[in-house]
Amino acid sequence: MKDARAAINPVSPVPRSEGREAGAALAQRRRNQSFWDKIFAVFWTVFLLFPLVAIFRSPAPFGYRALAFTGFAIFAALYVHSILFTAERDKSEPVFSAYLPSTPLRTQLYPIRFILPLLILSAVSTFPVIGEFSLFFLPFVCALVLFTTRLRQGIFFSAFLISLTALAVWLFLPTPAGIWTLVGNIGGAVSALLGRLGMEQGMRETSLARELERTEISREVHDILGHSLTTLTLKAEVALRLIDTRPEDAKRELTEVLQISRRSLADVRETVTRLRAPNLASQLLASETAFTAAGISHNLPLPDSEVTSLPPERNEIFSWALRELTTNVVRHSLASRVEVTLTPNLLRVRDNGVGCAEAPYGNGLTGMRERLLSHGGMLTLEPAFPGDSASPGTLAEVRFK
Repeated sequence: MKDARAAINPVSPVPRSEGREAGAALAQRRRNQSFWDKIFAVFWTVFLLFPLVAIFRSPAPFGYRALAFTGFAIFAALYVHSILFTAERDKSEPVFSAYLPSTPLRTQLYPIRFILPLLILSAVSTFPVIGEFSLFFLPFVCALVLFTTRLRQGIFFSAFLISLTALAVWLFLPTPAGIWTLVGNIGGAVSALLGRLGMEQGMRETSLARELERTEISREVHDILGHSLTTLTLKAEVALRLIDTRPEDAKRELTEVLQISRRSLADVRETVTRLRAPNLASQLLASETAFTAAGISHNLPLPDSEVTSLPPERNEIFSWALRELTTNVVRHSLASRVEVTLTPNLLRVRDNGVGCAEAPYGNGLTGMRERLLSHGGMLTLEPAFPGDSASPGTLAEVRFK
């Protein structure tokens, strides 16, 4: 803890709801969208009808038209195969997600090292028959490259292909029809680029959500195990002192140790599987048990009082806050008395211990502060009895507007 007389300064908030729900929701969306993303990509092959119709309407000899149709069929088959099977690492993740920024372009193009040249040759083979209509293949080649490589390398290679195509149009098709067809299909390549940018953003959101979820799980495990292990340690120490002189009392303490350990194990399992939100009434009972085991006189609200009948979100936040503050009192305060006050907008924990001005922030208080900030709340720590230099105590308040 830093200066106990000042409110804790805000840091970047990491919402519990974002950590718990966003990761699961976005990951599920990625899995669900994988199939439809591929179907949508294949749907764009409808624009290949333009060169197909041009082949059938061409006045070129039948042999040339047959060659052009063969090139067209090879192109369409290779493109669909690439979208459905080649341009993904597994059932949901694209190939480029496995590459580091420093991965060479030739390595990124390796999965399509045979397909890409064949696509280009197939498209070029239609040029003598359909002329400018062969430019309709350009966006598909660019799309395959963009969705197979990392964004920067994909843009570079696509720009290179477009430049070569523009040069070919300038040399062999310097007509208004050729130029306007080129411009239109460059627009198609830009549309593919926009789709790739959208996927990049979606993957960044998924990665962020996963990181938030990992952070949230670590906080919850800390909150549960930190509190429970502190209580177990205290009760085990009491039982050790009583085992020779008062064996019945020691047996009772060990029975409670067993009950707490079982409850903690259930809490950990439920936290990991995201099946349980903390309950304020239960936490009041747990805090009472911890204070009793530590020999700290306490005054807490009744678990069935009206103040515990809060909205689910507020109930959860106050529960986590009380758990962390209870752990801090038991572990660090050396207090002999603690008082807990609870209203719908305020949780106050006051002890008569050694104070908190010189102690650094721990993981628990840091995590609790971030949760509160993300929900519009604030944690303040200050001396409970400023005039008492020996036992200034700590007044911790979790307050909402």
